[in-house]
Amino acid sequence: MAKTWWAIKIAVVGLFIAFAGASACRKTPSKHVGWYVSKGPGIGMVVAWIDDKPGKVTRGQVGGLKQRRPPPGTPVIMNPFMTMNTTDGLSEGALQKLAEQSTSFQDFVDKLEKEGYRVEPWGGSLD
Repeated sequence: MAKTWWAIKIAVVGLFIAFAGASACRKTPSKHVGWYVSKGPGIGMVVAWIDDKPGKVTRGQVGGLKQRRPPPGTPVIMNPFMTMNTTDGLSEGALQKLAEQSTSFQDFVDKLEKEGYRVEPWGGSLD
């Protein structure tokens, strides 16, 4: 019982720290490094991490997990106005199509929001 109580305390403190960090990013957008894209009720499921710097469009690299490799001979997808790392195979095609149809990072974000995705700042790094 005591171990469970401590686990609950640690979880609550962790959530408080996470929300405080997210709140700080919203107040000072210049401090965050990128944005996460999610879909679904509430916070939803994170389907991609994006950054407003030119770079690669990759897939499946989440929290240090091994990246799913495309078949041999598949060209590397580069984007002139953003870096994107998709994390959901079911959303991957739709996200890449929206990226190809976009003319700027803001245009891409607008298209995402129009399609029902949520775009929120985060403090991580795509490197």
